[in-house]
Amino acid sequence: MRLVSRADWGARPPRSRTPLDRAAQLGTAVHYSAADADEQSDHARCAIRVRAIQAFHMDARGWADIAYSYLACKHGLVYEGRGRGVRTAAQGTTAGNDAWHAVCFLGDDTPARDDVTDAGREAVRDTVLHCNAWSDATGVRPHSAFHATACPGDQLRDWVAAGMPLATPKEDDMPLSAEDLKAIDQLVKARVDAAVGLLIRGDDPDPATGDTHPNSLQRVRADIASQSGALSALEMAVAAVLQQARANGSGLTSLGSQVAQLGTAGLSQEQIDLLARLLHERGVIAGSPTYTTAGPVRFVPEAPA
Repeated sequence: MRLVSRADWGARPPRSRTPLDRAAQLGTAVHYSAADADEQSDHARCAIRVRAIQAFHMDARGWADIAYSYLACKHGLVYEGRGRGVRTAAQGTTAGNDAWHAVCFLGDDTPARDDVTDAGREAVRDTVLHCNAWSDATGVRPHSAFHATACPGDQLRDWVAAGMPLATPKEDDMPLSAEDLKAIDQLVKARVDAAVGLLIRGDDPDPATGDTHPNSLQRVRADIASQSGALSALEMAVAAVLQQARANGSGLTSLGSQVAQLGTAGLSQEQIDLLARLLHERGVIAGSPTYTTAGPVRFVPEAPA
């Protein structure tokens, strides 16, 4: 749960706080603010909406504080309201306020539009679990279960009834963070270095004859086998590419074909691009990289000096 504290969203101090009886807690109620204006495209403005709700509850309604335990925005962040263990003013019944925490989604319930969003649903679900953990409660119900009201709208009401399921992430729905990209870059660089070392060892003179043998795919395979699988198919692919680049003296012609030849065609185009770029940056292969989306990366050999 990505929590925004009261201090961080600029909350006014409460006039009073009434503790909840932990033993009497039954669960958490789900609400919505029912206002399109609360669905801010700019997340920086969400705190403004939370302050407006608190002002309405305290100044117009005369309540001690914002009514809810927590509020969640469509961007997936959770704003601390009264917090856990404090009686709410949200359920509309004395019994409901005595035994249930309350989480409010900042937004409306527009037909044929996903107001809540996957990030918003995850934030609401995390908040329900967070509140219930305070007393080992298990209940979750919509506001409309306490009395006749449209709150929290059909989207959230149906979602709660279904058990608050979350969307199953797809691989292309999970963009890599800057930290992820840095870790991947470091890993691939380390593996390229391992492959370069393997290639250099392959160029050592033969102990029996003193001759230097050009690397071959078979030589690379044998060297790898002697290390009891210490190197992966990725190192095998890189080593074979280096072998070709140095043997023909004209730079890399097709990294993709080498990868396929080694039985590692499962490498993605992005991985191939990254390998080629790293090899070029290290001066292992010469030429100007030409990146394509339709096929393997190809290098244009540099003209002889």
